[in-house]
Amino acid sequence: MAAVVGVIIAGTCMGLTTYFNTPFYDSIGSLAIGGLLGVVASFIIYTNSGALVGRSIPHERILEINKYLESDEMVRAIHDVKATDMGNEIVRYKGIQF
Repeated sequence: MAAVVGVIIAGTCMGLTTYFNTPFYDSIGSLAIGGLLGVVASFIIYTNSGALVGRSIPHERILEINKYLESDEMVRAIHDVKATDMGNEIVRYKGIQF
């Protein structure tokens, strides 16, 4: 959608530049397209930052996983747990067992 809007802005501003024979509208169009690209980049960063950096899973879910693992007779205790939500209900879990 941003590409279509950018093409419309560019075409309109080029037409106005040609019609009025002044570069003013072309420069305004360039600034408008740059602003549009900045808005789109900000939106993409905002929506995908959790996937890029990694989100922690809720503490209750970590306790649930720990309880399940500690129910195994080979595991005495779990320490230094790190869990990351990878998306699509996939969790990366790391813990040291004793």
